[in-house]
Amino acid sequence: MTDLDGAGVRVLLIATATHQDGGLPSVPSVADSFRDLRTALVQRCGVHPDHVTAVLDPADAQSMALAVAEATRRADTVLLVYFIGHGLLTPGGDLYLAAGNTAELTPGMAEHQAYSFAALREAVLASRAASKVVVLDCCFSGRASLGGTSLVTAFNAAPGNGMYLLGSAELLARAPEDAEHTTFTGAFLELLEHGDAEGQQSLTLDAAYYALDRRLRERQQPVPRRVSGDLSGNLVIAPNPAFRTRASTPERQPPADSVCPYPGLTPFTVDRADVFAGRTTMTERLVKATAAAFGGPGPLILVGASGSGKTSLLNAGLLAGLRTGGLPGLPGSTGWPSRRLTPAGTRSGIWPTPSRPSRPTPRSRCWRTATRPNSWTRCWTTRGNGWSWSSISWRSCSPSVRTRRNRRRS
Repeated sequence: MTDLDGAGVRVLLIATATHQDGGLPSVPSVADSFRDLRTALVQRCGVHPDHVTAVLDPADAQSMALAVAEATRRADTVLLVYFIGHGLLTPGGDLYLAAGNTAELTPGMAEHQAYSFAALREAVLASRAASKVVVLDCCFSGRASLGGTSLVTAFNAAPGNGMYLLGSAELLARAPEDAEHTTFTGAFLELLEHGDAEGQQSLTLDAAYYALDRRLRERQQPVPRRVSGDLSGNLVIAPNPAFRTRASTPERQPPADSVCPYPGLTPFTVDRADVFAGRTTMTERLVKATAAAFGGPGPLILVGASGSGKTSLLNAGLLAGLRTGGLPGLPGSTGWPSRRLTPAGTRSGIWPTPSRPSRPTPRSRCWRTATRPNSWTRCWTTRGNGWSWSSISWRSCSPSVRTRRNRRRS
């Protein structure tokens, strides 16, 4: 059972695959995504066929607005609105959903040329349904630009009670010409059919979001964005097929001499490459980039957020890959040595912070941060009951020297 199989559930699917007069490019994969999603909602999510309203290639914005108004009026428990198509931005950063006759947005005429996200959100919030879900598979569904300088989220207003908004991409959504489905909806259909091996027994909105985010990141595709209000993320949309498969598989007991493959906060080392998983694509890209940069000017720098796994990727990914396969196109690179340089205390101001002395002397105490005499030193200087840093210089600290900046500031 899911939360979408009740009598008070209403689902509205809107997809714009074909555009008139050649204003916007038609996207054939939108139509296939639309039809397969409708089938999956009935067969996988348990939605009654009579509770699904499907609108393919709406003629204009008014047709879309009327369909949304009817769905919001009929929904009692859950309202789900899912749009697939082109998303457009005005110069002011407002998001509009393209209809069949939408070409380009004309200032002052946008409300008549496409269906605005603001109007959609206003209509959905007016519904009496306890849970209101909006999914947008279109460009700019997760972010809109305001004047080219300030960035505002398309879902910038505070979410309403039970409101859940899910956008497929912050900038450009993907719909490859040779693909059967759009990138986001295709991943969603795959999740409904095969499930999430790392998930729980039921797929909630939040569980689906995390699974889609993980899969699309691994495939180097645009990642979704969400905004949820109240406890709407706990809405169960489908069972998890992968959970049943996992539960039916007997658990194997690890050998007595096995080592835990999870080092915690400690980075993976080269010797732990056999248990380093989930970064195959990034490792291959890093090895190829290193080979391409060989012999060129300047260093190759790996940049990432703190805690994202850069050290583990360099150790168990790049260095381990160089040991086993070397660099592509460079024979003999398998045996090349590698050297690690770790930033430490230098004259540029990166210094270890000494601990506060447990038994301070009456005047001062110094710690040398270099090995040679009369080099960099730091002093704790006592004044009253407190301790404060003195200046740092290339001379030895003298307890008898007292300056204004050495004194503790109040």
